[in-house]
Amino acid sequence: MADKKSDKKSTKDSKLTVFNSMRAAAWVNDLKRRTEVESDKALLKAIPTIQDLEVRFGRYLSGIHLPSGMIRNAIHAYAPVKKSRFVFEFGPEDQGEFVSLWMLFQDRYDEFWTIIEDVIPRLPTDREEGHYGRIDRIAAIFCATDTWADIRVKRAYSFEMNNPVQVYMNEFQVMPELRFLAAVIAIWRLSMLVREGEEATEYLLHCLLTGPYVQVLEKHGIYEHVCFLVHAFAVRHYLMQGQTSLAAKIFSDIYQPTQKRMEIQKSEKSSDLPDSTKAVFSFWNSSVLK
Repeated sequence: MADKKSDKKSTKDSKLTVFNSMRAAAWVNDLKRRTEVESDKALLKAIPTIQDLEVRFGRYLSGIHLPSGMIRNAIHAYAPVKKSRFVFEFGPEDQGEFVSLWMLFQDRYDEFWTIIEDVIPRLPTDREEGHYGRIDRIAAIFCATDTWADIRVKRAYSFEMNNPVQVYMNEFQVMPELRFLAAVIAIWRLSMLVREGEEATEYLLHCLLTGPYVQVLEKHGIYEHVCFLVHAFAVRHYLMQGQTSLAAKIFSDIYQPTQKRMEIQKSEKSSDLPDSTKAVFSFWNSSVLK
């Protein structure tokens, strides 16, 4: 029997980053959802177009290898999973739409507005809306307007688990749609760029990542990746300003490897995610953000 074609060489030569392994993890989880299987072995059997190929779903999930273009094309040739290509290229599917989450972890600032305006369309007025006005409109999705205004006036950005965002979303059963989180990440990154509203957007993002969006991101297998990258971007931002104490503090508690992640790290030769937030200080200047 002929040897199966493998993508080992192409993945070995690829620049493996947290960013790329996040895309791969979301992609594999999307394939499992579309084929209605749970295990990696079952997924191999569920896609007939890869029977002559050596596909390593387990290693894609752990971040050790990336699926090559050859592998992805062969998989997407199977009609039931052809739309999974959009997950790898743009971002996870949520509420029937593909959310362009990946570009928010690149420096594609001009494109961030498409994400924001999908959630808060431009106001039908000739008056230009200020940056804080956009932040407030996004925050109004997750928090009562008067409560948010009080937080902003008092600059009460000290995070606590039982925070107004969590309370409001629980009380009014606000659906944590992924496009809403994408808008918050977009406005946060723009706030760091223009150096206006950083504290407000950091606080809002912190509240969301420690509560309402944990299960949403875990469903796609990317919660830890997103937390790590958010932390990395915050560290980069404050270190570039020479604010080392803020760099050490901001988002320091959101990246906590789960039991499942630690088991993967023990069973595999390497992993896509460092096992300590201290690693971010050296990691932000590596290939993760390139």
